[in-house]
Amino acid sequence: MEENVSYFNFLRIIKNLKSEVGYLFILFFIAAFTLSSLEIIFPLFAQKKFQFNETNIGFFFTLIGITVGFTQGVLVGKVVKRFGEVRTVAIAALCMIIGYSALAISPNVVLLGFSAVVLAFGIALNEPSLAALISSRSKESQGVTLGATWSFDSLARIIGPAFGGFLYASVGASFPFFINSLVLILSLLIWSKIKNAK
Repeated sequence: MEENVSYFNFLRIIKNLKSEVGYLFILFFIAAFTLSSLEIIFPLFAQKKFQFNETNIGFFFTLIGITVGFTQGVLVGKVVKRFGEVRTVAIAALCMIIGYSALAISPNVVLLGFSAVVLAFGIALNEPSLAALISSRSKESQGVTLGATWSFDSLARIIGPAFGGFLYASVGASFPFFINSLVLILSLLIWSKIKNAK
């Protein structure tokens, strides 16, 4: 019986995406969509543009991992305390937009590394802030809310790599990153519909 209740609550969430919590789910989906595209496309992009080998690509993702770990372990609490979770999500989106755009136009490895740090900083700010907002503002049980959150994440990770791969093959190596930036710019319009908690 409890599983049926959770199932119908989840359907209610899906049917009410034009709500504050629904917009938060969409933002979570967008962030996961762009990240999953990056994870698949970057090795191909770096190999083609910079002749990266497996070791170079590993260092790039290590740089992202270190930045994410440091940001979430040390900085995210301070940023949220100063700006609040809603504004932190917008800051994260701006960082990701800059990161993806810089990644696409990077003429050298130095700018590539800079774009990785800025992008990772945005990613690290975004996920915990969005998760906290979803958890605090959803009227559903925590189990249903978390299940819905990670369902959107899983869906994004199914669609993102396929879409990014299609753009890479059909349009160009940098194009998926420009599309990621554009999608995140559109996400700021969705963000503007979320009310600050008083």
